[in-house]
Amino acid sequence: MYNKILIVNKSSYIGDFLKEKLEKFDIDVIITKNSVDALVKMRNIKPDLIIIDYNILNDVKVNFLKEKHQLKSTVDIPIVIFYSKKDQLNKDMILELAKYRLYKLIQKPIEMDLLFKVIEEILNIRIDIDMNPCLINIDSIDDVLVIKISKGLNLQKIDLMKYKILELMSINEVKYNKILIIMTDIGYQENLDDNLKIFIKNILEPTNIFISSIHLITDINYIKEYFLSHPKYRFIDTTSDLNELLKNINNIEVKNYFKNNEKKNETFSDRKRLNKNTEATLNLNFSSDETTDSFFNSNDLIKDKKFNIAVIDDDLSVLELMEVILLNNNWNVKLYEDGNLFINDLLNNKPDLIFLDLIMPNVNGFEVLEYLELNNIDIPVIVMSSLINKDFIFKARKYGVAYYLTKPVKPNIIIEKAEEVLKNKVFTDGIRKIYKVKDNINNLYNERNMFI
Repeated sequence: MYNKILIVNKSSYIGDFLKEKLEKFDIDVIITKNSVDALVKMRNIKPDLIIIDYNILNDVKVNFLKEKHQLKSTVDIPIVIFYSKKDQLNKDMILELAKYRLYKLIQKPIEMDLLFKVIEEILNIRIDIDMNPCLINIDSIDDVLVIKISKGLNLQKIDLMKYKILELMSINEVKYNKILIIMTDIGYQENLDDNLKIFIKNILEPTNIFISSIHLITDINYIKEYFLSHPKYRFIDTTSDLNELLKNINNIEVKNYFKNNEKKNETFSDRKRLNKNTEATLNLNFSSDETTDSFFNSNDLIKDKKFNIAVIDDDLSVLELMEVILLNNNWNVKLYEDGNLFINDLLNNKPDLIFLDLIMPNVNGFEVLEYLELNNIDIPVIVMSSLINKDFIFKARKYGVAYYLTKPVKPNIIIEKAEEVLKNKVFTDGIRKIYKVKDNINNLYNERNMFI
């Protein structure tokens, strides 16, 4: 006898993944995207479990929970609700939801191991989950999809990755033309070749790109050998060291060679592409996983670099303190008492990072953020403000600030956040340079062939 789960979610990616996984365990997954259709399906199929997004419960067309509660055949069906931080659920709201047989609230993006555990408990079944160590992180840099994977190859996460890529393509409204894979610290495991094949397949299917558009960075010999000897995957460009690659791309000889062929680098932050009506729903990693940031020795990327930091604040004591903190880290520091002074100096002194206060005379912090956005000036910003108003924080995040720190801020936190942002900037700029050089090589090669 099949168990039946009704999934009500505007995003199809969670439902599609669960359908693919759970049908192997005799679980029939029914997917719908709105409360009206969900109500009809609930009455007809009488599922054993309903998984629904909190936003759909606010649909004015139908009060799904009350309708469910009024029918004897559906009143006892347990409900799992997905929610996000912006839903701001409070104690009274949760108590109200509990009246309708609420079993569990799960915050987005969803950690699938937690969801599977809840399904096991409700349906009293066993779902086998691959618990092999594996950390996957996906970044989007212009039209380049960057996939970082370490610790191992977990089939559960590799399958989920396909849907995460589809979700990112939808959110960022982008079609990826290049894929960069970074593989580190992956021990040899049983069925490694099969898992690598599935891994590549789950990248090719959603992106629909050519194999030759995939670039792999790994220092693991048996993985390099697998790709280099594979009849199909040998066309994947394989390199050993990301740090060395980023350093080499700055080689003066290379830059001079392409100087005359270089087109304007029209870059813009992925955060500005985000569809404000869409949010990420899938988490690639499990609740027990450690951080996914340390895939390579990223400290080498900023080691011994003289970064230029701008601090904009009308409080002279803050400026003096920030100057001491940042100079101690061997960085160049420029201080500005208001936003207007910074904007007027921006043409001559473009910083790598901005520390920004929000409330200032003449030109305030929000006006600085507006200026940067309108002029397509892509400089990472860390806000430092004594304001803790949610509207201010939300407004700042809409401009894509890297961090919002509340004053007073400890010096170690200032350095820690600055280093994190600068590592990401160097990495992102490096990836853009890598593909810019590759594109220039291809353009020159194509132009040369036209005259042969």
